[in-house]
Amino acid sequence: EFFVKSVADGDNSDDADGSGVWHKSHRVALERLPPAVELETAEAISFIGRGVRILTHPTKGESASGRFDADAYAKTTTARIRKLAAADAFEPREFEAVVEVLRAEIARALGKVLLDDAKLVTHLNTMRGFYFLGKGDLFSMFLDDARNLLALPPKPGSASRDLATPFALAVSRGILKEDSFTESFRLSYSSVLTQDAQASSSATAPSPTSAFAPRVRIPGYDTWDGIGLECAVPWPMGIFLTEESLDRYRTIFRYLFRLKRVQYDLQDVWVRLRRTDLKFTLRLRHSMAMLIENWLTYIQVDIIEVEFQKMLAVIGSTTDFNKCTLAHREYLATVMAQSFLDVGSITSIFEDIFALTRELCVTCVNYANGQGLPADWDDRSAYLRRQFDKESAELFDSLRSTHTHTRARNFLLRFNFNDHFDGARSETFASRFESLEM
Repeated sequence: EFFVKSVADGDNSDDADGSGVWHKSHRVALERLPPAVELETAEAISFIGRGVRILTHPTKGESASGRFDADAYAKTTTARIRKLAAADAFEPREFEAVVEVLRAEIARALGKVLLDDAKLVTHLNTMRGFYFLGKGDLFSMFLDDARNLLALPPKPGSASRDLATPFALAVSRGILKEDSFTESFRLSYSSVLTQDAQASSSATAPSPTSAFAPRVRIPGYDTWDGIGLECAVPWPMGIFLTEESLDRYRTIFRYLFRLKRVQYDLQDVWVRLRRTDLKFTLRLRHSMAMLIENWLTYIQVDIIEVEFQKMLAVIGSTTDFNKCTLAHREYLATVMAQSFLDVGSITSIFEDIFALTRELCVTCVNYANGQGLPADWDDRSAYLRRQFDKESAELFDSLRSTHTHTRARNFLLRFNFNDHFDGARSETFASRFESLEM
């Protein structure tokens, strides 16, 4: 159709994952759209054209050739269009019905290629394992191997290369080596300046959907916050794993990985100091570890696992490409929303908690290495305790007041074990009341 416009360089033969053909080869030219044709119908026509290009790609589409008969589809389509053209007058509803039939056929063909040939479910499981830290002890092994590296400031020129060796060792020792897709993943490092530049670049040229996406903020922990995870998407998964969805995977990974690092550092403190008499410090460490571990459990079990199974149920009940992509988008959107990354008050609380845990862990590691505790450690540790209790209570209150996220109740029940926060609040109120009476 004349209102579906080709875009230069969109159909690049070097397109490794299909995203170029799918997202950049054609667009609907609104200025050419006839009054009788709805935008939704025009987008469906564009979808049909892009789908045929994917299914008949000369170098990448061999796997689809046995599932999609391009000649038969062309003959059927031509016959349907000629029948419409032979009518005395243009009937928009009949035209839309024919387009929908053609779109549904392409959607089913694409869905079958993704599900059967590209092994969509396997890819989604692997993405969850890497990006959402769902594959056993992979990242625990990585943190063990990279302990000395992460104890030093990153070298911007070589940080990504420095991360490669311990990450490869962790993958080779893990349970992931039977999946060939695991070779597509690598850790990367970008400095704060690089991240700011990338954010500015994204802000100047937003996608139609990202323009309406909520702004997220990941709590900072230390100078290695620039660690991220990248993957090379194989053909034709680029039509499903869009750049927008990959950005969401990267964002959630950075958050979960920072939580994992905090958890690991607190466990390391326990290993180093468990035989010492620093009881107050160890009790504070225990409280911090309980919060972080419960929050990780909430995100990974109560949110990610539940939403992942819901998505698989939808994908398992259909071969329609559009329904699969919609289920995937809803899965990522729900994980983002129920992780509260777009709620500034909650991310600020976690950043403050991260800072408190960081100070405790650094001090304890220095002590374990023979440097001794600071002279004012008793006062300082008491301050850390008060601040941690304050931030924890604020987190509890913020989550309890967020009625739209009902799954947070699971975290609150675990975190408020034996009514810890309600009891502490009552004691605080009683002490203030007694002081007023005096």
